[in-house]
Amino acid sequence: MKKRDYLLKFIGQPVAILCVRYKYRGIVREVGDDYCVLSNAFAVISGDASLAEAPMREDATISDLFISIDSIEIVHQPVWCFSGYKTSEVKK
Repeated sequence: MKKRDYLLKFIGQPVAILCVRYKYRGIVREVGDDYCVLSNAFAVISGDASLAEAPMREDATISDLFISIDSIEIVHQPVWCFSGYKTSEVKK
């Protein structure tokens, strides 16, 4: 399965994305041919176990985050990726 097709399943949902060097979390807003956009995004500096309620340390980004699909290694939904988002921000 292509990364793009996999990401399309998460539109409107919070995810954690591990790139070559960094980990981010946010709500998948858009997926293009070679990019995805996370809204309400954070750069995760120190994540925790998948079942933790919140990441140990993170920094908010000042705008939507565009990520090259080629740089993505892992897309997943640990419990902490949902931390701080209101129900109205997340599509179920």
